[in-house]
Amino acid sequence: MSMPLQQPANRSPLNQIPPHGGELKNLYLSPENVEDARQQGLQLKSWTLSDRQICDLELLMCGGFSPLEGFMTQQDYEAVVEN
Repeated sequence: MSMPLQQPANRSPLNQIPPHGGELKNLYLSPENVEDARQQGLQLKSWTLSDRQICDLELLMCGGFSPLEGFMTQQDYEAVVEN
């Protein structure tokens, strides 16, 4: 005899687990802002990123690291290490 499955209490009406921090961050540019950002980017210093760094950026942009919106600064990092 099988027991009926129950929906976990933390699921939303669409059967989705709520994002950590309560808000899913989507950091992709809207289509109307892409060209302006591309032109601004031409003036910035560039780096060659590793596959791991690219993966981290992709996860940050699509909300995989929500509620984070960016990387730690050196000062933030040192405070975490100290405490």
